[in-house]
Amino acid sequence: MVKKIGHIVSISGTHLNAILSVGGDLPLTTGLFVILESGTKAHLGIITKMDVMETQDISVTILMKGEIFYTPTGKISFKKGTSSPVMIGADVVLATDDDLLSIFADIDEACVSLGTISKTNNVPAKILINRFFGGNFGIFGNRGSGKSTTVCLLMHKIFNAMPYAHCLLFDPHGEYEVAFNGKAHVIHQDNFVLPYWLLNSEEINRIFLDPQSQTLHLEEEVLAEIVTQARQRYAAQLEKETSRITVDSPVPYRMGDLIDLLDERLGSLNESVKVSILRRMRQKILSVRGDIRYKFLFPKMGANQDLHHILTDLLRIPVAGKPLTLINTSGMMLDVAQVVVSTITRLIFDFLQWARDLHMPVLMIMDEAQRYLGDDKSRFSKSTQHLWEQIAMEGRKFGISMGIVTQVPSSLPASIISQLGTVMVKKMNSEAEIALLARYVGDMPIEIGESFGGFSRDDVYIAGDGVRNPMTVKCDPLSDEKKPKSKGGNFLDVWSKDSNPQDHIYAGLASWCDYKPE
Repeated sequence: MVKKIGHIVSISGTHLNAILSVGGDLPLTTGLFVILESGTKAHLGIITKMDVMETQDISVTILMKGEIFYTPTGKISFKKGTSSPVMIGADVVLATDDDLLSIFADIDEACVSLGTISKTNNVPAKILINRFFGGNFGIFGNRGSGKSTTVCLLMHKIFNAMPYAHCLLFDPHGEYEVAFNGKAHVIHQDNFVLPYWLLNSEEINRIFLDPQSQTLHLEEEVLAEIVTQARQRYAAQLEKETSRITVDSPVPYRMGDLIDLLDERLGSLNESVKVSILRRMRQKILSVRGDIRYKFLFPKMGANQDLHHILTDLLRIPVAGKPLTLINTSGMMLDVAQVVVSTITRLIFDFLQWARDLHMPVLMIMDEAQRYLGDDKSRFSKSTQHLWEQIAMEGRKFGISMGIVTQVPSSLPASIISQLGTVMVKKMNSEAEIALLARYVGDMPIEIGESFGGFSRDDVYIAGDGVRNPMTVKCDPLSDEKKPKSKGGNFLDVWSKDSNPQDHIYAGLASWCDYKPE
C-alpha cells in the first residue's frame, strides 16, 4: 500500500489545501493525481500548485476531480463530481498506476486510446467515442503547437476502429492529403463541382451582388424573383410541379434563363427598377460566370448536374475504403473558400434535417476555423456565422457534429465556443485565450491552464464530455507518412542553389487568370 503523504488543512469549494511531509526520494510535481481518504469516503484530486514552507514541508493546492468508490473486491469505480464533502484532516495518498488504470482505463463503453496519461507509467488515455463525437469538439493551441498532427492522430485512430465513418475535413493549407493517402476522397479546385443552382438566396447574393451597393436590398429582391422564376421555368419544362418552388429550393435552373429573365425586365416599359441597377446586376452575373475562380460553380453539365451524385460524393456513400472527404481550399481565394465551406456545410445540414431516417452520423472538421467564423462584421459573413451557430446548437439532433480547430478561440463567437462538449488544448501561451477557455469549459480551471505554456508538441489537455476525467495526454507517435505536410518554404534548401522558377510562374498565372504562355 502507498502510505499517507499528508493531510487536508483547509477547503474552499473544489479547491483543497494540504500539508505534505514527504521526505525521501518521492517525486512530487504539479499534475500528479492523489487520493483523499476520510473514513470510508475517498476522492480523486490533482495537484495544481506547490510551495515549500519554512519547516521544509510542502503546501499544495489540490483540485477535486470526483468521487471514488471501492467494491467489496477492492476494485475502484469513479464518478465525476461529488455527493459527499472532503473533511478537514483527510489523508492525502499518491494515486498508484493501478488506481489510475481503474479510473481512466477500465471503461465499459466504446473507446479509443490517443496515448498515455502524463506522469504515469503507460496508463492509456481513452476518449469515449459516442460522447466525444456525439457532440462538438475543439482543438486549440499556438501556431506550430501540433494541432494538425492531433487531428491526424484522432482521425487515424477512429478510422482504424470504425472504417465506415463519414467525415469531412476542410483543409485550408493543403497539408492533410499526404497524411490520409488512400483513405481520403480529395476534392480541390480542379476537380470540385458545386453547381450554381445549389446556392440559396444568401449565397447567391454573396456571389452575384456587391455588399457595398447603396441599392442592395432592391437588388436582392430582383435577384430572388428572377432566380425563382428561372427554377420554375426549368421545372415546368420537365413537367414538374412549380407552385412550391422558392428561391431557396434545390431545383436546377439554367444561367441562360436567368439572363433572359433579367433582359426581359430591362426591356419592360413597366419596370419600376432603374435600368442602371439592372444593367449593373447583369454585368456582375456575367463577370462571375466568366471568373476562373468560380469555375466550379459552372460545370459543363450545368442544370443537369445530379444532386444525388454530389451528396453521395461528399458524404462517402458508399465509403469504398475512404471514410474521409478532404476538401482542399488552399488554391482558392479566401472569399471563394468561404462560399465553398458555407455552401457545403449548409447543403449537408439541410439534407440531414430532411433525411431523418438515414441514421448516418456525419462529422465535419474545420481547420483554421477563424477564416470562416471570425469576427467579420459584413452582412454576408454574419449569415454564414448563423449557419455554424445552428449546427453547433442543433446539429446533434440530425446526426451532424462539428470539430473546430484554431489558434485563436477568442475570434470565434461565444455561441459556438459554449457548445463544445469536449476541448483539446495544445501548447498555449496567451493568458487571455486560456482564461476564455476556462470560462466555458467547466473541467478546465485556470490553474490547469497555467501549465499549457510548457507543453511539448506531443502534449494535449483533454476535458469535457468525451473523456472519463480531464487529463493531460502524451500522444502516441505518428509515422511520417501519417503526419500533415506543411508547404512552408525550406529557405536553406531553396536559397542555397540556383533554380529556374519560370514553370512555376506559368503555373501560378494559369491558376490566377487562365494565362497561357505563347
